[in-house]
Amino acid sequence: MLRLTLCCTTAVLLALSASAQVDEVRESDFDRRASTETKSTLSIDDAFKPVEARSIDGEIQRAEVPEGREALEKDAFDPRAEMIDNPEDEPLPLPEMTAELEKMELANAGDFTPPERVPEPSRDPKIAFVQTAWLEGLPLAEAQKFANAGDPYFRRVLADPAMLDYHSNVLGILGMSGSPDAEKIILEYIVNGSGRVSDGSFSARTDGILALGYLANTSEGRAGLEVLMQTARPEGWSSMGIEWGMSSTVDRGSQMEMLRASSLIGLALSGRREAEESFAEARRSLGSSRSPAAVTGADLEDFMRAYEEVRSKGLIAYSANDER
Repeated sequence: MLRLTLCCTTAVLLALSASAQVDEVRESDFDRRASTETKSTLSIDDAFKPVEARSIDGEIQRAEVPEGREALEKDAFDPRAEMIDNPEDEPLPLPEMTAELEKMELANAGDFTPPERVPEPSRDPKIAFVQTAWLEGLPLAEAQKFANAGDPYFRRVLADPAMLDYHSNVLGILGMSGSPDAEKIILEYIVNGSGRVSDGSFSARTDGILALGYLANTSEGRAGLEVLMQTARPEGWSSMGIEWGMSSTVDRGSQMEMLRASSLIGLALSGRREAEESFAEARRSLGSSRSPAAVTGADLEDFMRAYEEVRSKGLIAYSANDER
């Protein structure tokens, strides 16, 4: 619209200029005629006709004015029109010319790719919380504010590999919900999959096991607790049907021992009395595994101290102290 407006304005100015030129020439010629002659009225069409005038030495000259309205509109075209490849060498209508020029400008832009727009931080507190890198650990008190196992947003995040960095946050939030529905979501996330998984994916799965500990702590029933007690036994995770594996440098036995250690930590975080049975069983089985990743007596002592702190302070207070 801007180009069209400018072109129309130019056409009007040219018409007025031509009209003024004719008026000046005819006025001069009129003065040399008899005063009784009547000057004819100048119409708009007269502005487009050649006009004769005499110079000082009497020689007849012609004022070259474009013939026809089309010629005037041609003069009003964008000067870049000469750059357009036009084999027929005829003026293009204004809309077609504008379209051609826009194509040329896009072609001249080459392979330029505008910089990616930096996404603005989400104004949704839940999404902002999930997409924060909590370097000192997930703040459980705040996580509990968003804990809703039925929220479809959490499932979407866990199903999106591109959002792997936020999976641990979502699992922790689900654990703080205390909902039996959360157990299924968390357990499916830990177990499902096949082939080799990345270190980041393995880390998120072990965080899911800790989330089962949060769930056992916040649940009024036994959600999360039974799974942790079962998988805290030797070969417990081997019975869960896991088909995925870590990198080729970690054997399956060591992988199962690392998952088992996470289950014992989850029991410590649960603060549930039933966890003491699993600790006693783990003590009896010390030395039964030759894996370098097997739980040691020192590990077990650490787990039991954490359990006692959670029992005395509460999970949220314990995690807040642990973050500091």
